[in-house]
Amino acid sequence: MSVQTVRRIAADILKAGESRIRVLDVKRATEALTREDIRNLIKDKAVILLPKQGISRGEARIAQTRKRSGRGRGEGKKKGSMYAGTSKKDLWMRKVRSLRKSLKNNKFRLESKDYRKIYRMVSGNSVKNKIQLSETIGKFQKGKTV
Repeated sequence: MSVQTVRRIAADILKAGESRIRVLDVKRATEALTREDIRNLIKDKAVILLPKQGISRGEARIAQTRKRSGRGRGEGKKKGSMYAGTSKKDLWMRKVRSLRKSLKNNKFRLESKDYRKIYRMVSGNSVKNKIQLSETIGKFQKGKTV
């Protein structure tokens, strides 16, 4: 029988795909007539079964180490809506906490009632950033009340 047929039957006997079957002795394989002959060829290692090939993790490991070191984490790789990474609330908390800390550090420049007034302004979103906060503090400084 033909080598192709031998491969097909050998694959069936070994319960593997035809692509994993290798016929080393072509002359003996063409002389085979029955499944028993093919079993003997397999036993004599004239027909062999190649081992299964796995999927390499090499590239994945390289990509993983590069990502850990900060590659591919920039603005251009971010997906989703504008607030998918950090919510509006988180951004708000970060801003307000920063402004309150800055205000607390400048507390000595203000009177108590002015400090509380600016603190409420920060909470009410009247003060947008630290530059605006420093300007507001400048207006309310001791002895300079507007």
